[in-house]
Amino acid sequence: MAGYIGHKPKLAKYAVDEFTTSSAQASSGNFTLSQTVIDEQTLEVSVGGIDQPQSAYTVSGTTLAFGASIVAENDIVIARHAGESIMYPTLEDGVVTSAKIGAGAVIDAKISGMNSTKLTGTIDGARFPATLPAADGSALTNIVHTPADNSVTGGKLDISLVAGDTMYASATDTLAKLTKGTAGQVLKMNSGATAPEWGADEGLPTAGADGQVLTSDGTNWASEAAAAGGKVLQIVTNHVTDVSSVSRAIRTAVSIPGLNATITPASTGSKILIQINWCGEDSLVTTQDLMFGIKRGSTNIGDGVDVNGNGIAMTVCSGGYQTEAGSSMDFASYQYIDSPSTISATTYHAYVYHSVTAGTLHTNRTNVDGSSNFAYERAASSITLTELSSATILLNGS
Repeated sequence: MAGYIGHKPKLAKYAVDEFTTSSAQASSGNFTLSQTVIDEQTLEVSVGGIDQPQSAYTVSGTTLAFGASIVAENDIVIARHAGESIMYPTLEDGVVTSAKIGAGAVIDAKISGMNSTKLTGTIDGARFPATLPAADGSALTNIVHTPADNSVTGGKLDISLVAGDTMYASATDTLAKLTKGTAGQVLKMNSGATAPEWGADEGLPTAGADGQVLTSDGTNWASEAAAAGGKVLQIVTNHVTDVSSVSRAIRTAVSIPGLNATITPASTGSKILIQINWCGEDSLVTTQDLMFGIKRGSTNIGDGVDVNGNGIAMTVCSGGYQTEAGSSMDFASYQYIDSPSTISATTYHAYVYHSVTAGTLHTNRTNVDGSSNFAYERAASSITLTELSSATILLNGS
């Protein structure tokens, strides 16, 4: 049979499932509902417009099952879900704002059972009274707030700090301030050794003249002229054991490899004593024209005077073995006091010079330098720089 008595049910207030019975449904008696039925009492079922007793069907979840011969093909089956058909929406988390809550709507009774663990977060003094009520209605006590590291500024301290003030502890856990002093004053401890204070600088004396030295009488400091003859301020020495060879051109001052040293004077008035000891042999059989000197950087110093196109340097090679250029060493030892007038690092070099013939200068070895032969010597050379606070330097006795 088909159809139903009265008006077709409206779907506005509750869920209604409507079926036109198919051949398969008529055969099985089973229909699938649109929602799960929890209680059979909430479901009303009609077939062809005739309400059916609950004994005519069973409901399990979403399956509506009729007994034998109750429904036929093309029958209209209506299932009304009474009492659970209206589905109210569920609010999403965080959508209720303070503006949606009426003023005074949350009363004490609504929060009287709140667990104390719910009272968390930052307490803003501008939004709460001085004493907050506890969950049980009593005043909260022992509220401890630990500020973050470096969060307490000078503005939070009631000692009226201004620019230049110094803060110190005047007693245990008691802060005080020392107002700024005047220009040139230094911070020192007071006579009672209880607090800092500003006072005159009674330390080192004012700077003296260039080249003076700092002295003490056990109580006071003074800047005085260095004693006559000067004092040794520092010594730099370079002891060279490496062997080397260098080609030399005619009438050219050629630095000897490795035979150099660098010093940084303490004063522009300091004098530098340069002492050089060279050992080795030249490739020439006769070395009477072999000369040695000193360079400050790239400048020759202490040389003799050229009056007629002479070959000039500071000294000549030693005598004794000048006619032998094979297995016997020669040497040159000389010194000079220089006035560099600087406090910058200064390098001094030993150099070799020959005005007649080019050749090769060997340092710390003989010309032949035979292997495993006692006749071919090895030696060491050196350069020493001594800084003097002062020195009397005469040129040609004046």
